[in-house]
Amino acid sequence: MPNNQLQEFTCAISLGYFLFDFIWCIYFRTEGPVMLFHHILSMVGNMYVLYYGSNGGEMLATLFGTEITNPLLQLRWFIRQNANLSSSFLATAVDLAFLVMFTIMRIIIATVLFYNYQTHPRPDTFAKVGSVSIYLIGWVFWIAVVRYAWRKYVLQSPRKFKRDTVKADLPASAIPPELVQKGADLARGDSTSLDDTGDSVVRSTETQNGLVHRSVAGTDGDRTGI
Repeated sequence: MPNNQLQEFTCAISLGYFLFDFIWCIYFRTEGPVMLFHHILSMVGNMYVLYYGSNGGEMLATLFGTEITNPLLQLRWFIRQNANLSSSFLATAVDLAFLVMFTIMRIIIATVLFYNYQTHPRPDTFAKVGSVSIYLIGWVFWIAVVRYAWRKYVLQSPRKFKRDTVKADLPASAIPPELVQKGADLARGDSTSLDDTGDSVVRSTETQNGLVHRSVAGTDGDRTGI
């Protein structure tokens, strides 16, 4: 089916965008080979549609399905640049929304459309080969997104138990002489001392203005400053 004016206009704008972004990525070396290949495919697809005057409907459907997650992607970038928001609930919500939308559009809906497109007799060979390429790239991107989410929210999740720290300054006279001596030794080397039971006793000792602050840690890893 021949392209209409909206399809021609959209593909021309898309071609200009991908051409500019491709040059930007090459010049500043901001992207890897997968993204560069994605841009090349997009430019070739848009040029094909504009040159032959056909397949505009499929191209617009592809652009819509693949680029609809871009607003969330850009929002993620701006949030990560803000130190106050990078670890906020908003950042988590945007991350999860991006993952869900990317999965729905690039994997679920794309798989259904891809199957119907490949089994339909009307699309030509070039269009079918192009659809295979862009579909596989979608899977590569999706795997990268899932791996990122797994590392961030599963492997690096906040610790289940929060360490409680209690600090108090005591006069030097209230500290046993052996601990004061250990503090002096630690001030020079700051190594862990062990008591007769083998437990870690002194992590660090600071003597300042007649006051001694010492941190005592048990073998369970919890620290309590006294």
